[in-house]
Amino acid sequence: MRRDREKGDFELKDEYDFTDGIRGKFYKPQKVCTAAIIDANGASCTKTAEEVNDAI
Repeated sequence: MRRDREKGDFELKDEYDFTDGIRGKFYKPQKVCTAAIIDANGASCTKTAEEVNDAI
């Protein structure tokens, strides 16, 4: 099965030619929302919001 192969095993065939190819031509990065919830123990260890941001 295809899923059983590891990503490192993939090889391109010799007849593929990418000399005029443009990297990332159709790539659109997805925005991902990330939230961090800090409990009372974590909040007591930091004094400012900057310290929390640096820790994350």
